[in-house]
Amino acid sequence: MSIKSNYTPEEWNLLGVAPFLAGTTVMRVGSSGIRSIKEAVAVFKGILEGAESYPDSELVRTLSDKDEASKAEDRFGPLIKGMNAQEVKDFTLKQLQEVRHILDTKTPEEDAKAYKQWIMDICLRVAKAAKEGGHFGFGGVQISDPEKEALRDIASALGVEPPSEANA
Repeated sequence: MSIKSNYTPEEWNLLGVAPFLAGTTVMRVGSSGIRSIKEAVAVFKGILEGAESYPDSELVRTLSDKDEASKAEDRFGPLIKGMNAQEVKDFTLKQLQEVRHILDTKTPEEDAKAYKQWIMDICLRVAKAAKEGGHFGFGGVQISDPEKEALRDIASALGVEPPSEANA
């Protein structure tokens, strides 16, 4: 029996799209232009490398599978179509609170912990993908204040500690 059978189809869909939502939230609050491309790549790499990063988590391994991730990506776009950055963030935080509830009630503790950390890893990877501010690659900061705030808000929604970089 696979871990997928622990969840309703709606819950499974949410668990699949949540990494896209969280990563995109960080991307949308902090960047524009060429930096967005680097950050979008960071979202996808973070998702697809989940099995490598969390080999002991059946949940992360299953959701980071190429086919599962592709299905989730297809469901993700229509969810936020037409939303501005703040609307994406608000929507994402609400969805992540639901994810937290699902994880806390239906998921083995170690899998839930790994999944939440996976989400935070993806978000931090996005925040670090490109410097914000500055000109022509000079100056700027690695993680902008709006990205730090998003990292803290996402961590709060998931019920985990934010990465130390979010408080610097």
